[in-house]
Amino acid sequence: IRAVFKQLSKKSKLTKEDCREIRIALDDFWRESRLYYYYLKNTQISTAFIYPAYQNESLVYALREAGIKVIEFQHGVISKGAHFYVYPRNVKKLNTDMLLPDDIWVWGTYWKNTLLKGFEFKETQVKVAGDFISRPSSILFSAKKEKILLVTLSTGTQSFFVPYLKKIYGYLPKHPGWKIKVKLHPGDPNNQVYFNEFDGNNLIELVDKQTNISECLKTAALQISIFSNTLFEAVGTNTINFCLDVDNRFKGFVDEIVSAGVACLLNPDEDPIEQYELISTTFKSPEKQLFFSEFSISNDSVSL
Repeated sequence: IRAVFKQLSKKSKLTKEDCREIRIALDDFWRESRLYYYYLKNTQISTAFIYPAYQNESLVYALREAGIKVIEFQHGVISKGAHFYVYPRNVKKLNTDMLLPDDIWVWGTYWKNTLLKGFEFKETQVKVAGDFISRPSSILFSAKKEKILLVTLSTGTQSFFVPYLKKIYGYLPKHPGWKIKVKLHPGDPNNQVYFNEFDGNNLIELVDKQTNISECLKTAALQISIFSNTLFEAVGTNTINFCLDVDNRFKGFVDEIVSAGVACLLNPDEDPIEQYELISTTFKSPEKQLFFSEFSISNDSVSL
């Protein structure tokens, strides 16, 4: 580990802050992997399921050293626009040394096909186990939609979404009866910013971060997001998705989700309700089964 850090610290593109953070991460990895291995080495465990594998590399290493098979459960979006999946070709010669799971179980064929565009997994390592997360029946979404514009947030995007919410709020007088719901991201430590700006506004409702997204999709006519699994969760709910292309970090995700027919591209300067009304009678969502197939471990493809 010291040799790796010494080599990295000589890279001219790394700042002192970069080196400091890398050193902290390596120190954490060293301590955590030793602790995990101490407890795992004498167990009778043959297979471990983790959720997710990335950012848990110390555990993956300890499990590997203890001779325990590692299977990752899909926990969210798998995309070229994500940092931890769909690696480029040049990692192929390294992936035997990378701290990746032995297998990864995904929700549907869409996610498997996306993963196989990268070079970190072989086809045999990616198993379609189905959706192991309990999601409500489509019957829940059969009622008529209300005039609700749902905005689902990503972490750390306050600098965009605060002014954007103010902009789309300005469109509401043109559309009587409409209101905005804002689904806060449960993992964002800075959600208070939205309360400071919009709490008490009768036409902008801030949805508690613990509220299940299904409760929002049950009534929302349309959903707007940048990078969120909630866009996929809306498939089959009769809520029409729009995806904002405003952040280069998520461009790969935006391109994929629009290409898959899950969402329509929305320019941040467009009136989203007008765009919704233009396509509401013609929009056809893809089949939900493509993304969230029925969970089953009884078939050969997901055998341990």
